[in-house]
Amino acid sequence: DYYRFQGFFSTIQWTDRKLPGETNDSESMKKQVKEADTKIAELRGQLASAEKKEDRDKLNEEINRTEEGVAKFRPLASIVTDKQKDAVREHLLIRGDLHTPGEEVKPGFVASLCGGNETAAAFTPNETTKTTGLRSSLANWIASPENPMTARVIVNRLWQHHFGRGIVGTPSDFGINGEAATHKELLDWLTLKFVKDGWSLKKMHRLMLLSNLYQQSTQTNPKGEKLDSQNLLLWRMNRLRLEGEPLRDSILALSGRLNPEMGGPSIYPQVSSEVLSTGSTHKWGNSSEEQGRRRTIYVFQRRSLLLPIVEVFDGADLVNTCSRRNNTTIAPQALALFNSEFTREESRHIAERVVREAGADTATLIDRAYRLILSRPSTAKQKLLTQEFLTKQTGLYTKRGNEASLLAFTDLCHVLINSNEFLYLD
Repeated sequence: DYYRFQGFFSTIQWTDRKLPGETNDSESMKKQVKEADTKIAELRGQLASAEKKEDRDKLNEEINRTEEGVAKFRPLASIVTDKQKDAVREHLLIRGDLHTPGEEVKPGFVASLCGGNETAAAFTPNETTKTTGLRSSLANWIASPENPMTARVIVNRLWQHHFGRGIVGTPSDFGINGEAATHKELLDWLTLKFVKDGWSLKKMHRLMLLSNLYQQSTQTNPKGEKLDSQNLLLWRMNRLRLEGEPLRDSILALSGRLNPEMGGPSIYPQVSSEVLSTGSTHKWGNSSEEQGRRRTIYVFQRRSLLLPIVEVFDGADLVNTCSRRNNTTIAPQALALFNSEFTREESRHIAERVVREAGADTATLIDRAYRLILSRPSTAKQKLLTQEFLTKQTGLYTKRGNEASLLAFTDLCHVLINSNEFLYLD
């Protein structure tokens, strides 16, 4: 199976092809890009040590101008093509040695996923194509309704995302070394439904989120814990913590500043110079403030520099494949969420939003803050404690004059978005 599958990629030949509008003066462009990168690296170094805000602003402007000057020269895409029409002959390698080829192996699909049927696993070349047609055939087979694995893996990953654990607990191993499905019939039914609905992820998300199972309480009880402590039988909903991406998006949504724009190039939210200095390179683009507030899925991914809130909340490792994220509870998470400039600034915007919507009455403001951030009204005890907190904080800000009450309310919003009730889905 390994050598047959390898045959689909044996004819690949990497090639450079000029992009539309690209000139022949490639050496000159490469030189300009190299010079610009060197200059930007120097400016980034100065930025890391700059103490005055006006100096940092000037350096950022210079970095933006330099990057914009060479942006059109940077390559946009890589392509591959076949180096011949006929497939390359592949051989079993005796003990994996290139110099001791064994019997010839033709390109073919994974037989174990075709019910062990060698005929179904065989590749049939298309005589009408100008290339081997190997990769397109592989793509069609992977997405074929006859392939029993692809749809199951997708559905299991979606289930894992919403319920904390997949129906198959090893999302990248459905074989004999992986865990058996806890609800095989359910996985089969969801897979058939998924394929029947045209492989629509949106419909499958909706089906899971509107299910009675998803709407169960996370409350536990002694009897359930005794019979099924791992909740494999799904007698309650699992308590899930927000990942870094939806956590950032939720905070921006609460402040009313989340940019809902979809599509387009990656964005570069503001990152402190201290964080930039930890990367192997100081290269980090600059997006406008509005673009920087788009959803986290659009944030540029760099192996040596992750967005801090994503990294500390168990963001995916960009070096290896990640079928399931870790779920840790560590001190840096609390420190990052409480001390970051991002959460403090957005807390102020949340406070301003609540004041706009609820008016000047303290009790109404408190209740609106709880409803907005925690999706529930405040209890009588919480109202009392919160009023005491606001009175104390307002007193600490008396020198700020008219800003004192807003700053105190900003502190309240800051505390609420740091609470477990906000961080966890119950």
